[in-house]
Amino acid sequence: DLAVEGAKLWRIDDPMLVRHFDDKQLLIADGHHRYETAVAFSEEEGFPASAQMPVVLVSTEDPGLEIFPTHRVFAEPKHLDGEQNGGGSIIEVTSDGSREVHVPQGMLDVQLVDTLGHEGLSYTANAEDARQAVASGEAATAYLLPPTRIEDVFDYARRGEVLPQKTTYFFPKLISGLLFHPL
Repeated sequence: DLAVEGAKLWRIDDPMLVRHFDDKQLLIADGHHRYETAVAFSEEEGFPASAQMPVVLVSTEDPGLEIFPTHRVFAEPKHLDGEQNGGGSIIEVTSDGSREVHVPQGMLDVQLVDTLGHEGLSYTANAEDARQAVASGEAATAYLLPPTRIEDVFDYARRGEVLPQKTTYFFPKLISGLLFHPL
């Protein structure tokens, strides 16, 4: 095992334990870019060890697992029209105040905001930071989003669809930058 500031990592290569996951549905909820890079590396290198990568498995029922929203902040003025009888709602913040925008049924809030494009867009996990950016004139419009439901993440994954960028902010975050170096 390897100790990392109080945490421990173990290599699991027991075939019986690994087979335990054969009938389980696993979801790459965070780190899909690392996964895509690992697949490309494996295809390029082509040896058995290159077809492996470290992963962390977390139960979706773990009481410590949370999904936080990632709010959108636009440098230029943006405006959304939402349906009155939609699914959920988001808050649009401008220098004139804030208003509720209803999201069309069957659409995720991030998909609605994505219809505005990505030019001049920044992200923040802190709603007060988004409001402050508009209040200070640093930004023109902010959209405060609710957390994405884990059920929606799974629904998209089952259909083979990729969620829009910054749809989820899973917490707690894993320590990153762990490096294995041969001696």
